[in-house]
Amino acid sequence: FFCFFLFFLFFFFFFFFQAEDGIRDAQESRGLGDVYKRQVHGFPAVQSLGQCFAGRPSQSVDDLIDRIEETLSDQFRCRLIQKQLELSEPALINRLFYKMLPNIDRYMKMPFGNYLCQRLFEHSSEKQLYAVISKISDSTIELSKNLHGTRVMQKLIDLSYTSPSLVSLLARAFAGHVAELITVPFG
Repeated sequence: FFCFFLFFLFFFFFFFFQAEDGIRDAQESRGLGDVYKRQVHGFPAVQSLGQCFAGRPSQSVDDLIDRIEETLSDQFRCRLIQKQLELSEPALINRLFYKMLPNIDRYMKMPFGNYLCQRLFEHSSEKQLYAVISKISDSTIELSKNLHGTRVMQKLIDLSYTSPSLVSLLARAFAGHVAELITVPFG
């Protein structure tokens, strides 16, 4: 019995590691590991906004912010602004923040807008995060139950844990609703 067990272990490990290393077949593997290894990660460098809008009228970031409603419903435009946020220019961050703040709870529930909200909050100051949480305090439960809104709420929680004032504000917004959120798929 012991010999059979050793043979099984040898057989299993020998073929298992060969398959993992891709040396078992002469043909290249088509498994998910190979697919992921060949993917290009990151966002391609953008030299000008005109290049990005191939076939579209050229637009500046200021134009995209001025027409924020239209921008938030377009995946490409949202990604473009997210990329610009990586430059961490305070003027751009402030302009976008104050343009979005009046309707932030609606934008947080949008399929593409939620990603822009998350990125914007990553670059926002504690004072700005306080303004957002104050603005959405009446709708935190609704946002947490929403497929897209819950992602932004998770980001806000992640960004707020080092600030006692933000944690306190969030705790008040969620008070009495924790059990309710546990039963919701997105909560």
